[in-house]
This record gives sequence, C-alpha cells and structure tokens, in this order.
Amino acid sequence: MKQKVINIILFVVSVPIILLEYFILFWFWGGADVFNFIVTPLAFISYLIFLNHLKEKINIKDSLAFLLKILLIIILPILTMITVWGIAFVFGIDIVIL
Repeated sequence: MKQKVINIILFVVSVPIILLEYFILFWFWGGADVFNFIVTPLAFISYLIFLNHLKEKINIKDSLAFLLKILLIIILPILTMITVWGIAFVFGIDIVIL
C-alpha cells in the first residue's frame, strides 16, 4: 500500500516535468535547420532502444521498474538534446533555436 502511494505521488510530480521536457524537445527539433530535423529523432530513437535493452538486461522488481521507467522518461529528452548539441559542436554547426 505504501509503495502504491509513493508511485502515485511520483507520477503526479513528474508529469509536469515530463510535459515541459518533451515540449522543449519538440521545439528544439523543429526550431533549427535540417540538421536538427534529422539528428534529433535519430538520437532519441537510439537512446530509447539502448535504454530499453538495458532495462531488459537488468532484472529488477516491479516496484523499482516503475521508478526506472519514470526516470528514463525524464532523462531521455535531456540526453537527446545534449547529444545533438554535441554532434553539432563537433561538426561546427551552429544551432539557433527561435
């Protein structure tokens, strides 16, 4: 019972954060040029595949699985934007978000 209450509180607190991060990710994706339009979904999908593979490889209990899913959902847009900015920096591309 205590774990369910903690999961509900975690979900309620994390929903606004998740919505804001994904709004920023989509704004970042469509706000620049063709480089962003191509590299952002590639980075997002590659991280999604990697993190799902990692999650399946690690054997965890159901109570911790929910926490891990929420954590992955929160971290995924941040990793994607950092990766796209890093790739752009390496190739000398200026990313200007309107």
